[in-house]
Amino acid sequence: MLSPWRLGWVALVLFVLYLTVVLGSAFPFRLLNPTWQLTMLANLVNTSGFPLVGLGVLHLASELSPDDGNLARQRRVCAQLAVPVAVGFLLLIPLQSMALWQQSSTFNNSRLAQVGRAERSLSELRQAVGAASSSADLQQRLQALKGPTLGPAEQALPLPVLKAQVRAELQRFERQLGRQQQPPQSNRTWNLIVDTLRNGIPCLALACGFAALGQRRHSPVPFLEDCLDTLARLRFWRAKRNAAKARSSGDRLADYVKELARHD
Repeated sequence: MLSPWRLGWVALVLFVLYLTVVLGSAFPFRLLNPTWQLTMLANLVNTSGFPLVGLGVLHLASELSPDDGNLARQRRVCAQLAVPVAVGFLLLIPLQSMALWQQSSTFNNSRLAQVGRAERSLSELRQAVGAASSSADLQQRLQALKGPTLGPAEQALPLPVLKAQVRAELQRFERQLGRQQQPPQSNRTWNLIVDTLRNGIPCLALACGFAALGQRRHSPVPFLEDCLDTLARLRFWRAKRNAAKARSSGDRLADYVKELARHD
């Protein structure tokens, strides 16, 4: 028989599993590393089903055994802890977005720096080709710049022919470099938007789940219901304020028309 006592232990096991996975993936700490941040946030989100189900199981166990004071106390404490957890998952949405954009910018800057170094190397290689006075001299200059290696057959060619071949090879590499230098901005932006939505929607869903199972201290209703009631009151207050402004404007207009009529 699935007793409330057993359900309480199942909830505890799920909580411990979650803490073990999250803390295990956090080491070593690299708080300023965007890759570590995204990995940590992904682990937080992907394994959050454990505590969410555990909290639901704990609610069920307490409902099945309403006279069990221990289960009621555990449910109350966990429900109160679920409130900051729900808020935390909402805060993860902008944090994940910032980490994604930072990682993308770092990768793009690194790629541009590599392209810049390659362009400088090409310029130095062209200067070496132009300044070479013989095939052996050209070979030495290319080796010093870590450029292409000339074979015996190539070194046997006349110097003008050899220089033309090396320039053609450098030009081919320059075309490849030019294709790498043109960033697909539209694809990059679209991929960032997709990644942001893919990470943000689960965070929003988890925030709603923990808010539905969470409960503030001294509150008779779940935290999610509290939030919805607050939003409803804000909408009502805004509508009431707008209506009051409209009435006030209408009264001022009516007084103005009366004043004009009296002067006429």
